[in-house]
Amino acid sequence: MNEMTGSAADAGGTTWKKRAVQLVAGGIIGAATMYGTLHFLEEGAAWDFGVDALVAMGAGVVFMLIGLIVLAGAAAPKAGKHFLEVEDEADLRYQRRELLWGGLILVMIGAVPFVLGLGGPDGLVANEVALWVIVALVAAITLLSIVIKFRRDELNDAIVKESATYTFYAIMLFFGGWAVAAHLEYLAPFPMAAFFGGSMWIWIMMIFFAAFKRGIG
Repeated sequence: MNEMTGSAADAGGTTWKKRAVQLVAGGIIGAATMYGTLHFLEEGAAWDFGVDALVAMGAGVVFMLIGLIVLAGAAAPKAGKHFLEVEDEADLRYQRRELLWGGLILVMIGAVPFVLGLGGPDGLVANEVALWVIVALVAAITLLSIVIKFRRDELNDAIVKESATYTFYAIMLFFGGWAVAAHLEYLAPFPMAAFFGGSMWIWIMMIFFAAFKRGIG
C-alpha cells in the first residue's frame, strides 16, 4: 500500500513538474514572440510603446500564439496530438470543427489587446481605425462564442466556467485593491490599457490553472 501511495505521489509530482516546465516554457516563448513582433514593428524601438501598451500587446500575442497552436493541431491531427497532448488522433478529428472555431476565437481575442496597444496617443494605428477594428473583433468573437457554446463538451464547459470565476475574483482582488489604494492616494491610478492587458494575463493564467486541475496540459 505504501509503495502504491509513493508511486502515485511520484507520478503526481512528475506531472506537476512537467506542467510547470510547460508553463514556464510557454511564457518564455510568448515573451520572445512578443518582443520579436514589437521589434519588427518599430525596428528595435519596442519600448517606445510604453509599459501599459506592452502589457496589453504581450497578452494579445500569447492569446494569438495559443490560438495558432490550436488551429495547427486541428488542421494536422496526426502532428497535433503530440503538441496538444491528446492520446487519440481520432479525438482531434472528432472535435476538429470546434477546435478550429476555438482557435480562431483565441486569435481574435488576442488581436483585441494587440490592436489596442497599437493605438493610443503615440500609437502606430489611428485611434479611429483601432476602435472600429476592435468593435468588429468583439462582434465576431461574440457571435462565434455563442455558436460554439452549444458544441462544447462537459469538460471544456467546466474549464471555461471555472476559469471565468477565478478570473473575476482575481481581477477584483488585484485591480479592486489597487483602485482602493489609488482613490486613497496611496498608489498612482492604473493606466486603462494596462488594466485591460493585465486582466487578459490573469485570464490566461486562470485558464491554465483550471485546465491543469483536470489533467489537461
